[in-house]
Amino acid sequence: MKNKNNHIAKIINTDEFKENSFEEKEKQKGVLAVFGNLKNIEANVIQSYRFDKKEFTADEAKKWLSKKNIKYILFDEAKENVMKKLYTNHPEVIDNDSINLLINEIQEIEDNEIEISNWTSFGGSVWAGNNFIDYLKTTDKEISVRVSSIAASMGADLLPFFKKTTGAEESDIMIHSTLASMSKLAKKTNQQLYDALISKIDDEKFKKITGYYLKDVMFLEGEDRKDIWLTGKEAFEIGLFDEIYNLSTEGKTEKTAKEAILKDYKLVAGLDYELPDKFKNKTSINKREEVMKIDELKTSHPQLYVEVLEEGKKQGKDAEKDRVNTWMVFNDIDPEKVKTGIESGELMNEAEKLNLLRKSQSSVLQNDLEDASPEGVTPDKETGKIKTKEQKEAEELDAALENAGIGKETK
Repeated sequence: MKNKNNHIAKIINTDEFKENSFEEKEKQKGVLAVFGNLKNIEANVIQSYRFDKKEFTADEAKKWLSKKNIKYILFDEAKENVMKKLYTNHPEVIDNDSINLLINEIQEIEDNEIEISNWTSFGGSVWAGNNFIDYLKTTDKEISVRVSSIAASMGADLLPFFKKTTGAEESDIMIHSTLASMSKLAKKTNQQLYDALISKIDDEKFKKITGYYLKDVMFLEGEDRKDIWLTGKEAFEIGLFDEIYNLSTEGKTEKTAKEAILKDYKLVAGLDYELPDKFKNKTSINKREEVMKIDELKTSHPQLYVEVLEEGKKQGKDAEKDRVNTWMVFNDIDPEKVKTGIESGELMNEAEKLNLLRKSQSSVLQNDLEDASPEGVTPDKETGKIKTKEQKEAEELDAALENAGIGKETK
């Protein structure tokens, strides 16, 4: 029995014994007596008792000792293994940057057992998801995840690859096919995600809850594509969650969990689905109806006024820094737009954010298509359709002839 699995009752201090003289003898199931040779006298005596925590609670071990009139100088209860919890903002939107940041955060933790304790994900890039799947399959770390609000699209598809998934009853899960029509790689990934999900969930219960078998959802394309929403309780019933809890018993409320989603729900439109109506047209809670005017604060509470003023200056600097950084995230995507946005002094609005997100997703897809294309075949940057080397050369010849004033009819 290893120490971490034992309650230990120490009878004599270890330093009273000769080194390397200890041996264990089983007294009964779940109880070991540790013998050793004393330093000053020739005697082999019991140094401690060890109780397997699977067989004895701490109180039961103490009662066992009391019944046998065994006196101890120290009783050390077995400590449960505490999983290292990782609280992170990644990945709300799954892309290469957020996944790489998440992997780096995990790698910096020395513990091998880790729980990502606030997995909130709207989904995102299939290719970035593949990157994380590869990491989860090859790392020596045992990584679990806890879902308290939303796991949608790729955010849900990744759940079967964790060691353990715990979810709140009030959380929301969304499953659908990848944009499989994009490329052969996406279709292959779609099959991989289906295989992982079907190996974990009860397909008959999934059909009973949703009206569809999983295969009838995961392989639909175009206008036939379906967004299947599950509550956390339903995700547990089909087996996608290994354990479930209620937010109200965790010192939180359902409304609090939903607020975390509502603040950014429009961001989902930049991906490939919309949130259901229950998340829309919500207003923030706990708004103050009465606000003290600045002149009243200055007159009635001068010291507080000075503190507020200084804090306001600090927040103003921080807000400007955050505003600029929000634009700079997209500098590689559209530097001219970013420059204009920064110089305007305005915050990035939702329409601008969504437009830049779409450009970012398009750029990632284009790069992946080019990387996956065989030699001599290039995807058109406007349509995404594949062009052969010959087609490209023909277009270049047409352009050269046109520039020389020679029309196609004179070639």
